[in-house]
Amino acid sequence: MTDLNYDPVNNIGGLYRIRFVPVAGVTPTLATGTPNFRDGFRFYTAYGTESTRGYEERQSNSDNGPVWDVTVSAFLPGDSPERRAQLAEMVRHRFIIQCEDNNGQLRQVGSYEQPLELTYQFVTGKAVADLRGYALTFRGSLSEAPAIL
Repeated sequence: MTDLNYDPVNNIGGLYRIRFVPVAGVTPTLATGTPNFRDGFRFYTAYGTESTRGYEERQSNSDNGPVWDVTVSAFLPGDSPERRAQLAEMVRHRFIIQCEDNNGQLRQVGSYEQPLELTYQFVTGKAVADLRGYALTFRGSLSEAPAIL
């Protein structure tokens, strides 16, 4: 145990980049860091409108020990039959996420054994200036805090 001191550095909110890979595209591994990809797979990028990309990590305790509930979210503007089909297919998979915050810190969230799931909500808003598109959410419960790479 040690002190929790103030760290006098820039502390900019929000995420810069979100990348994902379905667990079907990686080989099982216990190591942290970049997963070993199966042929034809890589990290894919999830676009998110500025000021909508976010990361939340909530730690709680259970009878089986500590749990970290993690949510990575972003707003993907627009709509098309192709986008709808792509998202409908993606919700059938589970994912490992890498997200880089606006301070340059990279986190890997999820694993082969404890992946995140994707859900989405399509919204049009009510006013012309409202956001129209998909609110994306990657969410999962983990038995260890996500690794900072």
